[in-house]
Amino acid sequence: RLKVCGVSASGFLIPAIESFSAMESRQWILTWLLIIFHPLEAAKEEDLSTSLSEGQWFHAERHMEELDQYLREYSGVQDLSCLDVFGYSGTIAKCWRQKGWSAEQYDIGLNHRSNDLLSKRGFLQLCRLGMRLIAGGMVVAGPPCAMNIFLSTSVHRRHELGPEGDVENFRVRMSNLLAHNFAVWLELLNRYRKVWFIIEQPCSSYLFKMNCMLALAAVACCTKITTWMAFFQHDMLKPTHLMGNLPGIKGLTRVMRKADREKFKKRFELRQAKRKSPRTYVVKGVKGQSKKTVQGGKHLCLSANYTPAFARAIFKIWVQSLQDL
Repeated sequence: RLKVCGVSASGFLIPAIESFSAMESRQWILTWLLIIFHPLEAAKEEDLSTSLSEGQWFHAERHMEELDQYLREYSGVQDLSCLDVFGYSGTIAKCWRQKGWSAEQYDIGLNHRSNDLLSKRGFLQLCRLGMRLIAGGMVVAGPPCAMNIFLSTSVHRRHELGPEGDVENFRVRMSNLLAHNFAVWLELLNRYRKVWFIIEQPCSSYLFKMNCMLALAAVACCTKITTWMAFFQHDMLKPTHLMGNLPGIKGLTRVMRKADREKFKKRFELRQAKRKSPRTYVVKGVKGQSKKTVQGGKHLCLSANYTPAFARAIFKIWVQSLQDL
């Protein structure tokens, strides 16, 4: 279990090294040094982070009445068309702006104090942004998936009957609370704004199996579809689940066939040949005599970035839905 011995000048957690094994200690030392000297680069590398120690975390579901009143009494402007949540790259927001619509980003990598969803300040900031959305405004969100996907199964230990995973693990608890707070935010926003949303996760993620997300899906009448990011110009095939209440979300569904796989494989090889530094998203190997292994490569973090083609596909469906509103 992680012990925290302080918070860095950049506001990120400093781990107590004695809490880890030698390998874990080395990994955390490197991460910590990166956070101190290159905080923006750290935001790119760290899928999951917070500016607070665990004792300071904000549990939104414990303050429902207070938060409900906060949104109910909002009297500010409604001037936003799109909210790009957990969108460090800003691909979604950029697409909307290029089309002449207003958009904002919300990601801890952009401001680790006001955009930390595990802090009360960060949660209220997201509430204010949400309340600024126009009727039919769009929310696109890709919650951090590091502690939800197949590659980290040995750490999070999530399974079908226990999607909350190993709650003795600090990063699992962090990931779980982030999911809970996000679900609470969308549920509250749904009470006071007619907005549409899409939540994205890799197909191996357990996020949509968590109780908080199941409850949100029921309240907001969500639809979940499967697509493949390769159809939207992504380097990887990347099977993906999209859940949301956007009318026409099924239009983002894609089916991968053998011919498609071959086509996308050749496209990736051509891209790699043109790059000065080829990208490594996953590393496959063999352990022992026959056990195959797979782990994240040094460019895996880049796979979370949405492509402009994906943003345009969502925008096209959104515009049509807005006209039909």
